[in-house]
Order: sequence, then structure tokens, then C-alpha cells
Amino acid sequence: PDTSSPSGTVLPIRKTLDYAIQMGQGLAAAHDKGIIHRDLKPENIFVTRQGQVKILDFGLAKLAAPPEEHLTLARTALGDTEPGTVLGTVGYMSPEQVRGEEVDHRSDIFSLGVILYEMLAGRRTFQADSSVQIMNAILTEDPPGLSGEDSGVSQAVDRIVRRCLEKQREERFQSGSDLAYAMEAVQDTSAAMPVAKAQGVKPVWIRPAILVGAGIAIAATAFLTGKSSGPATAPAATAINQVHLTPLTFEQGVEQQPSLSPDGRSFVYVARDDGDWDIFFRRVGGENAINLTADSPKADYQPAFSPDGDQIAFRSNHQGGGIYVMGATGESMRRVTDFGFNPAWSPDGKELAICEESIQHPMGRALHSDLWRVDVTTGDTTLVTRGDAVEPHWSPDGARIAYWGLPEGTGKRTLYTISVEGGTPVPLNDDNYFNWNPTWSRDGSHLYFTSNRGGTMDLWRLAIDQNTGHRTGEPEPITLSSDWSAGLSPSMDGRRIIYTSSRETKSIARIAFDPQTKQVVGEPEVLFNTSRDIWAIYPSPDGKGLALKAVDPHEDLYVSNLDGTNMRRLTSDPFKDRQPRWGPDSKEIFFFSDRTGRYEIWSIQRDGSGLRQITEMTGGNVSTPRPSPDGMSLLVISNDLEGSTGIIDLTQALPTDRIEWVPPIDSTRMFSGQAWSPDGTQLAGFGFPGGGLFLYTLESGEYEEILRAQSSHAWLADGQSLLYRDGSKLMTVDLVTKEIQDAFEIPEDLGFWRWRLSSDNRWIYLIQRNRESDIWMLEFGSEAGPESE
Repeated sequence: PDTSSPSGTVLPIRKTLDYAIQMGQGLAAAHDKGIIHRDLKPENIFVTRQGQVKILDFGLAKLAAPPEEHLTLARTALGDTEPGTVLGTVGYMSPEQVRGEEVDHRSDIFSLGVILYEMLAGRRTFQADSSVQIMNAILTEDPPGLSGEDSGVSQAVDRIVRRCLEKQREERFQSGSDLAYAMEAVQDTSAAMPVAKAQGVKPVWIRPAILVGAGIAIAATAFLTGKSSGPATAPAATAINQVHLTPLTFEQGVEQQPSLSPDGRSFVYVARDDGDWDIFFRRVGGENAINLTADSPKADYQPAFSPDGDQIAFRSNHQGGGIYVMGATGESMRRVTDFGFNPAWSPDGKELAICEESIQHPMGRALHSDLWRVDVTTGDTTLVTRGDAVEPHWSPDGARIAYWGLPEGTGKRTLYTISVEGGTPVPLNDDNYFNWNPTWSRDGSHLYFTSNRGGTMDLWRLAIDQNTGHRTGEPEPITLSSDWSAGLSPSMDGRRIIYTSSRETKSIARIAFDPQTKQVVGEPEVLFNTSRDIWAIYPSPDGKGLALKAVDPHEDLYVSNLDGTNMRRLTSDPFKDRQPRWGPDSKEIFFFSDRTGRYEIWSIQRDGSGLRQITEMTGGNVSTPRPSPDGMSLLVISNDLEGSTGIIDLTQALPTDRIEWVPPIDSTRMFSGQAWSPDGTQLAGFGFPGGGLFLYTLESGEYEEILRAQSSHAWLADGQSLLYRDGSKLMTVDLVTKEIQDAFEIPEDLGFWRWRLSSDNRWIYLIQRNRESDIWMLEFGSEAGPESE
């Protein structure tokens, strides 16, 4: 084979992404008509002088399960091919083509991924000296990463291309439309930087088409797309790229939750000091920080400068917690309310908007949060809305408040505005991305927010009518060159925004546990490291694999070997798929998802087949499935149905709305079941409100309080003890004697985050977070600021 690169010029990344969108849409049109190309390669892709992409040469094309109207075309013009025949061009074939297997439309997705990789990298995707070696590389090797400091390719684009190149077709984009949509989302969020310089001669991957005498090719394209041969325009958000980014903090560790002073000369933020969260004051461009809450014995966080710059409102856990106000240099601290989080000042400085749940991450929501106004002087409170509302921010004219919340019965993160007097809130979006941190621009013309709609958690803005609170345009991306951005605080002149920029990796580790002595043995061993945003791990009962939940950018489920190899994506959709729990056979995995519009219980097989719905409720949500030891029942949780904890009989016809609800603990407390006893006769769980760890006996219907603590726990196989977390320790409690003993003191540098106990009780699996975050400042260019558009 010819493995050299043809001479020419590498395309700019913007044009590459535009062509990628058009190619994805072209393939989608062909696939919608049942046509699979099977020989997609650069030589078969042309571009008109008007910038329209044409996919040509369907010489190897076939119809996939052809409908009746395509039978003649399938049998004569295109022909049939038996499995076992290898067709295609070496270097652009999918793994299933190399193996001679039956192909479907996802084979074209792989080939397009190869082309996109070469367009962005300036080199062959799979390089080797012979056809056999290239085919082996297609089956077994992954090409080097595309993103890097000098490549001009963002991590979001890299992830999209890599998803096209997944070895298993179930893990690729499932349609050209999905690929095009993903590319549209990041099209203008990738900075306008040149593509990486190729080694050696630079290739031309897409050639200008000479249209004279090309009527047949154009007619074929028109047949496939159902469109005329005029210029194509792909919808895409307008990016704001004329920005300048400057780091403001440099210390090792986490600096977060910034608030910029009205004059733009200083800012406050949150960082750890002596193991506690404190609020620090710093001058923009300065090196020295002043701890304003060093004398406070509890965590202080979520600071917000008042409009005149004289005061700082913040949340403190001191004296039971609440909203506090202090002078700009830390003096005269006083409590305003005994509840609330994320305080936001009214423009006149007389009131604060607060919510009832603290938000550190858009994924984790535990409570329904009402929105309140608080008089700063008197502490008097006024309810704004009982609709779910968090992270409020006051409009510049003082008439409306922006926030985000969960629409009833869904898991969507929806942005809203509402009158300060209450009334009907105005929704601003309807999608399954994580949209949060809504912040008004100082002139009221836009609402800034952070969202992962472009692949990474980046800054976006939405044109808005300040008077009505309605949106007047589409979201526009503002690239921050960060894996994770949050905590927006704009300047009074609207020219700058400071924010938190975070970088995080995860390590999956395990440590030996002796169930006899109930002690940890030895040191943690890292099984694998990953930049994938993993949020949950569950070891299989057979001890051979892991089920994982990750955000990439949607919440999807994966399975892998213990060392992270053979990673397989089980779900690939915009829905929130959560808490994969193994059945006792280590084959079926239960989870909950909002794919029907509300949270229901689902299951899927370990190999990705057999997706089925377990519950079909007429109202409300069910979540957190936990199979019983015999696999005949399922423990579920609900926050809005007739009970809080229920049991589903898996032997009945499914899907079902029949749930046996567990009674409350007493007249004031409900029960949230978390774990089955090894013999399946008892449940362990929390009491709420008020906390406490309880046991519930199924036969007698009686409760027993074991601990006042409320934390994650696991039942040991002996049925006599629970392992639970208490702050920085793992502890065990004897269920008969109530004796408590330490099992593991968690080192602070371990980054210990989530844990799971293996079924044989011999391993504790850990997720370690390796996080670094700093405060950065964005400055708009002369033509990109909010007042200029």
C-alpha cells in the first residue's frame, strides 16, 4: 500500500470541522435511505467552489436490510455481498470490514473517523509497512491523541474523533446526524489556531471539485441528500473568540468560587487553610492573599461582593450554618439568616437572593430548593418560588432573578428567569446538558452560564430581554481553554469575567480488606489512571470487571476489566444513565435513567445487549436500584411517590408500576433503603429528616437505629457488621453489640472520593480525584464585549 502522504496543504481547523459536519449530514442522508458506502476515503470526498462537500463513488455501497422500494437497486446496481468477503480500502476499513463480518452504517462512521483524524493530525491514522500490518493496527491499536498545546485541536474534538474510531461499533456514534450534531456543538469553541504541523510532506485531504462534466456525481449526491446542488450551510453557534485569558492564582491545590470587586481591582475566593475552607482577599495581579475568615472555626465559602464593594456576603457553617455578611476586609462579621446558600446581591445592595441547597457541581442534586429574598438589615425573608431553584443571580435592573433548577419529574438542568415578586418562571432551554452558573451581563443584554454542551464545561452566553426574561437568540460559546469552568463573576463595566478553571484526572485504586479482623491491609494499589470523568464504580460479583458511570459529555455507563482495559460503552445517548448495579449473576446491570422523560429503572446486559425497562410509573420518579442477593427483587428509592423506599418483584411482568412500599420509621421520619443484608431479610438505610442509620426487618416491619451517623455503607458478608464512612475514616459497627472500630484512616493526599466493597469483602475499590484549580480572568476584545454587539 501507499503509506506516504500526498503533497498539499493542511486545512484550517475551522474549515475541517465545517466539512466534518457536512460529511456527517451526507452520510446520515445515505443511511436514512438504507445505503452504506463501505469505501469512504479521501479520494471519494470532493468540495465545490461554494464550500459544499460531496461524497462520491458509491461503487461498493449496499443497502442494509433494504426496504421494498429499494430491492431492485440493491440486487442489480449495487449487488449483494456475503459475510466473510473483505471489501474496502486498506487504511480506511472498519474493524468489522477487516474481519470480513457483516457491516452496517456504523462502519462508515469509523471510516469517516479515520479521515477526520488525518485531516486534523496531518498524518496517517494507522501507519505500517504492509497491508496486513495496517489491518492488524485497525483491529488492535489506537492512534496517538490529537489535542495538545501546539495542535490547535481541543480535547472535545479529540474525543469526538476517538468515538468514531471505537473498535466496537456499539461504542461509536450511532448515526451521521449524531456526529454532525456533536461537531456543531464544538465547531466554534475550538480556538482559531492552525492544525498541527505534519511530519514530512503535508497532505491535501479534500480536493476542490471541478464541476464541468460532473453532472452524474452531483445528481448522485442530490439523490442521497434530497437537496439541490446549491451551497450548503450548516447551522452553528456564533463563537466569541476575541478574548484574552490571564491566570490570577498559582498556588498548588484548589482555589475556587471567585467574586470580583465592583471596581475590578480585587477579588475574593475560597481555598483551604489548615484543613478548612476559608475566604481569601487578593488584588488582581497581586501575589499575596489575605485570609479574611482565619478566626472562623468552620467552613466559610460562596463569597459575593456587594454592589458598592463595602461588604461580602457568604455561607458559613459556623453556629449551625447560614448566610453571613462582613466588611470587605473581614471585619464586623454577622449572621443574616440561619439557612441558605449561594447568596446573590440585589443591585441596590439591600437584599440577597438565596437558595436551600449548596451547589458545587451540577450533577449532584439531593434536595428540592426554594428561592428566597432576604433583607440584609433585618433578616426578614420573602419566598420567591417553590419551584426548584439554585445558584440565583439578580438582573442589573433589579426586576428579575436568574437561576437553574430541575423541572418537575425530570433530571434536566434548565435555566430560568423569574420576577423578584414571584409568578411564573421563564425557561430558557430544554436539553440534557449540564447548564448552570447563570450570571447576568452588567448591561442586562446577556445571560452567561457554563455548560458541557460543547464537550467540556465551558462558558456560554445567551441573548436575553431583561424586561421579560425571555431569550432572544441562540447560545454562543466563549472558549476558556479549560477542562472545567465554573464560578462566574463579571466586572461592572462588562469587559471582564473571573472564573474557576479546573483540571481533574481520576485514579481507580483498590486496597485489601480482611473481613475477619475488619481491617485494611497494606497500601492502595492503582489499577488505572484516566482523564475520563468517572463518577461511580461497582465491582462485579464475580470479581472480574467493573461497571462505571462517566460523563463524556453525557452521563453514560461503561464496563471494563479491573485494570481498565477492554472498556466498553453500554449507553450512548443524551439521557442521564446512573448507578449501574450488577445483578448477582454478573451479567445483568440495573440502572436508572430519564430516557422516558422521568427517572425509571432499566437494565442492560454486560455485553451491551438486552436493554429493557423495569418500571413504568404513571407519575413520579424511581431511582437507585439495588438487586436482592437472590436476584428476585429490586430495592428502589422515590422522593415523590407514595413511599420513599420500595421493593419490586422482578418475577412479575415487566415493565411494571407495582411497587411494595416500605412503611415510614415513624410519624416524622421516612426511610431511605440503601443495602440488602446478605440473607435478604433486612435493609440498611437512612432516616430522614434527622439522619441516623437504621435496620428494617422485612418480616416484622420493625426498625432499629444503629448509629446517629448518616453516611455511605456496605453490609459485610457475615451479616453481623456494616462498613461505613465517617469523615476521613472507614469504620465498622457490630450490629449486635454496637461496637465500633476503625478500619482505615484515609490519607489526605489520597484524594479519596468514592468507595465500594467487593462482594467477597476482600477489596475496597476507590475513586481518587486528582484536582487542581485556579482563578482566571477573561477580558473581551474590542469587538467581542457585550456592549459592542
